[in-house]
Amino acid sequence: MHRLVACVLALASSQARAAVGADGVVADDANVCRIVVLNLVASNLADTDKEMPALLTQTLAQQVSADSGCQVITPADLTEMLDFEAAKQLCTDSADSCVAEIGSALGAERIIVGTLGRLGADFVVNARLMNVKSSVVEARAEQVVPGAPEQLRLAAQNVGRQLFGVPLVATAAQNELPPLVYVGGAVGALGVVGVLVGSALAGIAENDLSQAEQTGKEDSIRQGQVGLGVVGVGALLTIVGVVAVVVPMFAE
Repeated sequence: MHRLVACVLALASSQARAAVGADGVVADDANVCRIVVLNLVASNLADTDKEMPALLTQTLAQQVSADSGCQVITPADLTEMLDFEAAKQLCTDSADSCVAEIGSALGAERIIVGTLGRLGADFVVNARLMNVKSSVVEARAEQVVPGAPEQLRLAAQNVGRQLFGVPLVATAAQNELPPLVYVGGAVGALGVVGVLVGSALAGIAENDLSQAEQTGKEDSIRQGQVGLGVVGVGALLTIVGVVAVVVPMFAE
């Protein structure tokens, strides 16, 4: 632990030296807020997914920088200064005291830790924002990505947004309508067509009935009955389709 903190302090010193401009004037960064974003910790991931936490950490850090307006420091910034694999063993996402010590050594006011894991068929990205001085968790965020990992980048961004109260961007899964809505729409459309066709048949039959001789009126009546039957079936399908579309939306 002492070696780890010493390396972090060395990094902090090197950053302070880097603040000196070409003209020798030291930049005033005393008022610059700093946030440390540690690597997301893998939880129940397949071997083929082991590289994703580090990649998504960079995505999360970029979003945190944009939403917080603070200087963001990630494990990639520490890699040249220390063996970060050893640091991860010391600072898992549950080792709050170690995490707070690193953040304090870097002059950071807050620190973000989190996990990327599998829960059944879903990926789960979660993070928490800690105040270094008070060791209080200021905010928590979680995003669930069903199935394939294509939406994980957006999920990591949304976790960053959620930590700072920024409106989320809907994922494709969130935008996708339930299958029953599409079925209901198709059934409802078929019902409308049935109503139109049945009404046309009934109208033709009514017109024929007024002009037909007594012997032809029975055919016109049967045609009218068929038309009214088609109208009834079409109306029923329309109602079923509307219900199938509306119910899943209210269920959401």
